[in-house]
Amino acid sequence: MILPSRDPDETPPLGTQSPIFKKYVAGARVLVVDDDPETLRLMAEVIRAQGYEVMAAEGRASALVAATQARPEVVVLDLKLADGDGEEIARALRAFYLDVGLVIVSGLLRLGSRLARELGAAYVAKPFHAEELTSAVRAAIAVRR
Repeated sequence: MILPSRDPDETPPLGTQSPIFKKYVAGARVLVVDDDPETLRLMAEVIRAQGYEVMAAEGRASALVAATQARPEVVVLDLKLADGDGEEIARALRAFYLDVGLVIVSGLLRLGSRLARELGAAYVAKPFHAEELTSAVRAAIAVRR
């Protein structure tokens, strides 16, 4: 499932014409993966509000398809998914797309922080604050660009 982007006829948000915005935000594709529809919607809205193009996947299978087809710059990934292991997805993404930014969002503190260190990913603990999530996404994009 791909969530719609901003309406192109809307007035651009304040600051979107700055060189910093264009370098670190404009055109960046972010894939958000979580099996809880409400959490998925919330994370997608928070990230989209920052000006990113957001795609959403509700599980392992749709996440791998979306990552292959859309080649996002950053993947925001929950570790516990109903149809598979988020750790497996993170390792597969890192193996096939070395430059993809990873943001692991999980309530599994030990596993999440350990995996983030191993894969060079950011870790955001659930429950999270919007600022934490957007800061981790922004940093992952800055490293790529």
